[in-house]
Amino acid sequence: MITLTDLFQPDVQDASGAVGYSDDIIGRMQYRLVSAYGALFSGRGTKEDADLVLVDLAQFTRYVNTTSLATPADVVKALDQRRAVFARVVEAVIQAGGDMDGLHKAVLVSPPLSAEEA
Repeated sequence: MITLTDLFQPDVQDASGAVGYSDDIIGRMQYRLVSAYGALFSGRGTKEDADLVLVDLAQFTRYVNTTSLATPADVVKALDQRRAVFARVVEAVIQAGGDMDGLHKAVLVSPPLSAEEA
């Protein structure tokens, strides 16, 4: 499964040696993702577009994340609702022979593109 980290390489490094993405690269990642959504939902999307959209939806819905016991009930409810919607997508992908192991691995290596996903 293709992810944004396959398409864009980290381009900054801090004093501790940790690598990350500049604002320019994050902007290019966001543009590529929006383009993938546009292509996919206009009927001209590629497999790469579908992969990028699936990973983004999995991240946004926090499908593969767990909720801590300290999380407020209203936040847990909202996250559960997001996960339920994505579960519908996952069910269809599995029935169509999709690669769910690849999706889980892709979500784990993909950087969040918004503070909400972090």
